[in-house]
Amino acid sequence: MKNKSLFNKISLLISIVILFLILILSVLGSFNRVGYLSEFKLISSKKNIYTYNFRIKYHSKVFRNSDIYGVYINSKNIINANKYIRKITMNEIGSPFGILESNRKINGDIDNIVYTLKLKKSIIILSLVLVMILLLNSIIIDFIKKLSKFNFRNRYAYILIIFLCFLIMPSIIYKIFYDKFDHFNYESRKFSEKPKFDLKSLDNYTKLYETYFNDYIPFRNDLVKLKNLMDLFVFRNFISDKALLGKNKWLFYKSVNTIENYIGIKKYYFSDTELEKIKNNLIHFRDELKKRNIDFMLMICPDKEFIYTNYMPTYIKRITEASPTDEFVKYIKENTDIKIVYPKDELMKYKDKYQLYYPYEHHWNALGGYIAYSELMKLFNINVKDLESLNILSFNYKYRNSSSYYSQTANYVALSSLEYFKDAKIFVISNFISKKTNIMISNVMRWGQNYYYTNEYSTNTNNIYIIRDSMTQELLDYIFPSFNEISVIPYNTFNKFDIIDKKPNIVVFETLERSFKDRLLNVLPNYKIEEINKDLKTNSIIKNN
Repeated sequence: MKNKSLFNKISLLISIVILFLILILSVLGSFNRVGYLSEFKLISSKKNIYTYNFRIKYHSKVFRNSDIYGVYINSKNIINANKYIRKITMNEIGSPFGILESNRKINGDIDNIVYTLKLKKSIIILSLVLVMILLLNSIIIDFIKKLSKFNFRNRYAYILIIFLCFLIMPSIIYKIFYDKFDHFNYESRKFSEKPKFDLKSLDNYTKLYETYFNDYIPFRNDLVKLKNLMDLFVFRNFISDKALLGKNKWLFYKSVNTIENYIGIKKYYFSDTELEKIKNNLIHFRDELKKRNIDFMLMICPDKEFIYTNYMPTYIKRITEASPTDEFVKYIKENTDIKIVYPKDELMKYKDKYQLYYPYEHHWNALGGYIAYSELMKLFNINVKDLESLNILSFNYKYRNSSSYYSQTANYVALSSLEYFKDAKIFVISNFISKKTNIMISNVMRWGQNYYYTNEYSTNTNNIYIIRDSMTQELLDYIFPSFNEISVIPYNTFNKFDIIDKKPNIVVFETLERSFKDRLLNVLPNYKIEEINKDLKTNSIIKNN
């Protein structure tokens, strides 16, 4: 009886200490501290809005996000202090990871971020459970004695215990060791936000919450990787809406109707109405540029699957070899005088002799880019050397710092870090390695940025303005030495007043094959070159007033 009384006193003392520690840690964490936002990774950039993944970092080595503390920032204060930030959303409550929308590109850390810390719910719950166990020990002991009389040889008892462990333990482990797991956004999209509960739209709430739950389910990335590893090595086919496994480990990027267009299903091709509308959009844009003595060219970059058909899966059978783009280019050439660069024939000519695209990426490499550059230069009546006349270097990309750029499709299935996808070669044309930096220009400049460059040594007096996507990346090493002034602008950051500022005499609209239909139908008409003079006049009136 004395032992029991002593045990109860010790339990009470320990409980008081635990509760006191929780109180002290909570108070210490509630003080404002200063950190910074870092590790920005671009997710998307549309209409001058840049979306990034980011992580909170800290100047304090003690009071920071940990297994004990969750970190909290005041998004409104950060947005008020940094006017270019549109929105900040944290991945989870107390998480150091979040998504930020900005009106401009972020090139460094964002400092002076005030944060507070709160004890993680898992720590509080575990502490309270421990206190309850200590304070209710006599009741628990009596329960255990009764439980010992339970027949554990009954298989249903084992099934129930195992089921409860699988149901409860993963969430507990994930919450406690959150920072130890992979939370990177491999899908390059914004994850769903937690929906607000509303009885009036309960049906819609359950669907939205299910989407949110699927995006933040514990061990999500690890489970996805495990599933994709099984797809790769067991079933030899990815069940993915972004990646297709071909022959010899080659990966092909999947987007809307990619497979249908490759097969040749006509209902996914251009309708007569779409062809007419795109034709008119191109002619209108070309004519408005022509009024300013600017020449216009359209460059369409072929998708990898239409060049390396020999690496596509055997089970995908083609009805026709004529792609939607082949028919489009034929239509435009027959019905307009628009200048088009569509280097498919030249790529097909060299594809078996040289590797022109990255095997685990949807982009062409430096050799494919050179062929496209050669075809572009023909419109200027300039013939450049063919590939056989150039000194081509190659090496393994796993030794490069930016290897993920060369295995983007593998990244969509969270497997770009796998050694299995690190045996590809990078090709470099030595003639175009920068003498100043000993590297290629395209190795430094990345998609999503505006580039303006003046070549003081150029004998070509043309000023070229390229509205582009990421396929232009591998042309930059050849474009930059070949023109007088070069402007390289992502299609979604194009500003019509650049035409006035940069005074180009050539505008090239470059687009990837799978994207050009939408861009020529819906993006190009929004550029509205014809309104430049009117807008300049309006701005002048406003300034004078």
